Amino acid sequence: MRQTQSLNGPWRCTPDPRDQGRRLGYHRVDFEFMDRLGSGYGERMWREVEIPCCYSHCGPDMRLYSGVAWFRRSFTVPADWRDKHVFIRFEALNFLSRVWINDQLATTSYDGLARLDLRVDRYLKFGAENTIIISTDNRERPDDRSPGMGLGYYLSGGIVGDVTLIATHRTYLEGARFAFAEPSEAGGTFALNVTMANTAAATAELAVALEITDQDGRAYGTFKSEPCPVAGGKSKVATIRGAVNGVAPWDPQSPQLYHADVTLLRDGQRVDRLVERFGFRRLEIRNKRIYLNGQEFFLKGITLHNDYGFFPSDSDEYEVAEVRENTLTDNRVYYPSDSKYEPGLRPHREALLRDLKLIKGLGCNYVRLGHFPRVAPELDLFDEMGLLCSVENNLHWWQNDYACKRWGAMRITDRHVRAIRRHTMRQLRKMILRDMNHPSVACWVISNECRPGKKGVVDTIQAAVKLARRLDPSRFATHAAAEWHSESFTYRSGCADDFGADDIISINCYASFDINWWAKELAVLRKRYPDKPIVCTEFPHRVPVREPSLMTILQEMGGYLAGFCLYVFTGVVPGARARLDPSQTGKIVRASYGLFDRRRKPVLRFQPEAKPVRFEVGDRYALLPSAVLQTCKTRDELYRRELEAYKVREICDDVHSPLVTKPEGEKTNAAEPFGFPDAGHRVNEMKR
Repeated sequence: MRQTQSLNGPWRCTPDPRDQGRRLGYHRVDFEFMDRLGSGYGERMWREVEIPCCYSHCGPDMRLYSGVAWFRRSFTVPADWRDKHVFIRFEALNFLSRVWINDQLATTSYDGLARLDLRVDRYLKFGAENTIIISTDNRERPDDRSPGMGLGYYLSGGIVGDVTLIATHRTYLEGARFAFAEPSEAGGTFALNVTMANTAAATAELAVALEITDQDGRAYGTFKSEPCPVAGGKSKVATIRGAVNGVAPWDPQSPQLYHADVTLLRDGQRVDRLVERFGFRRLEIRNKRIYLNGQEFFLKGITLHNDYGFFPSDSDEYEVAEVRENTLTDNRVYYPSDSKYEPGLRPHREALLRDLKLIKGLGCNYVRLGHFPRVAPELDLFDEMGLLCSVENNLHWWQNDYACKRWGAMRITDRHVRAIRRHTMRQLRKMILRDMNHPSVACWVISNECRPGKKGVVDTIQAAVKLARRLDPSRFATHAAAEWHSESFTYRSGCADDFGADDIISINCYASFDINWWAKELAVLRKRYPDKPIVCTEFPHRVPVREPSLMTILQEMGGYLAGFCLYVFTGVVPGARARLDPSQTGKIVRASYGLFDRRRKPVLRFQPEAKPVRFEVGDRYALLPSAVLQTCKTRDELYRRELEAYKVREICDDVHSPLVTKPEGEKTNAAEPFGFPDAGHRVNEMKR
């Protein structure tokens, strides 16, 4: 049966800002820098870090670091693994990574944040000590890799996922993935695709046994596939279909989860075993609306950027804020002090759990995880909390020269387009095959705000959408578009986004237009795609508007929209300016749209005394205040305050500038309305 050995824990790490490690021999087991620069220097050079971690956790000098870093450790492989199939599973290496084992280059991977299963038995010394050395590089690569230039956020490098050494029989289970698991009148039905692999030389007769149990181990059904021959060096997929009585559906109110215990049988003998967690739920589209388990489900969402980092285990290290009665939730919210906060890709479980409770307390039932794949343990919490989410591929702002000027200066070749398409397809496939057993995942998002009209963009995105639908027909596939409205035909790219292959029309809109503009543009979009739901996937809660308010727009346009997603949960997007302005590397910057700051306190931009509230708008859905979180006894009062606040236009020249709050009782200068500093800035209407 399968045996595992964790390679998490202490590793050695060193940054390589000049990218000269390979020339100097960092990848060699016998590399000793101390011989060249003096006794003891090598120990200080190779600092100890705890894996998994990202760059920002590797020392103060690597905070928001972009470049190459090296990691190494030694481990012993049991002697009795000599005749087994041995591989190392990396849950996430970001971004460009190279792996050496005992001085031999084992692989080069460009698939940041995707799972990597690396077969290593030919490199290992069994019953002896082995050394693994990894280089990671998170720099932008505009020529032939995704993500490209101008990410708009800091994508940290490092070994950000678990590392596990796994030994199996020569015949083993590559994976078990549910094509669907849906509720029925008697319980649930499912189809499970199990990949059986044979690395031995001879053909093997293989079969699969399946047992479905609940979280407490209670069995609901057993199933078995017919034996089939699998040739040496080949793999084959066995599909098990069945019905289970008495199981409950997964939904936000009651997120019931079950285990699929999969066993591989060779000549009737058990040789490998996997356990996958899943839930019974059905997503579908009817009459331009989204349905979950047969009930209409209006998406009330919020975007969650991953800005977590190191959180101390001792609760005394936290500052505590109490969220009081009639506000967001009745629970206490904990957040780290400034000295303990570091941005990163791997959230502490308790920190993420607190955020998800806060999000549910806002009335949300959906989270957009932008704009890159997430480390798998995050999705486990979404399953347990009953929150639907969308998972996004790495393709962000491709050829978007109005968002990132560097694209405008780059000559796009056919080779570039082919390479981006190849990498996009491969990364998308890996993301889907890894995450498709999570019932919380409702949608695969192919890309974000890539620019139509540019070479290869529309064709690549539509081909990727079709691939996602083919790999997983039980979920929606879409791409988030910024140039979806009719005005895109007359400026910017000369054409609007194509949603022909998408299940859902996902639109991002920051424009400060009135309800007549919304009515006109959504009507045009509906005419082009009469049968598809429209979801506003980025909708800022504090965009300057004329009359009426954004809340009214959503309410009045309810006939068009099947959901919306506020941007963004927290106003800190680590390193956003660091990617656009190298001189700012190493600084924490603030995005302008967050409902909460990084300490998870409500961002109250206009009325400092205000408290967050939750509103019910109509009978269909709950809606957050669109401008600021404020205390209002009636909806009319909220509308009046919104309109009054937005007589002042936002600062658009520098959206990352920290806001200045006047002390209580101090008058606000006319040149600094509502505390915005006027020095060196134009105050005008935000346009995007």
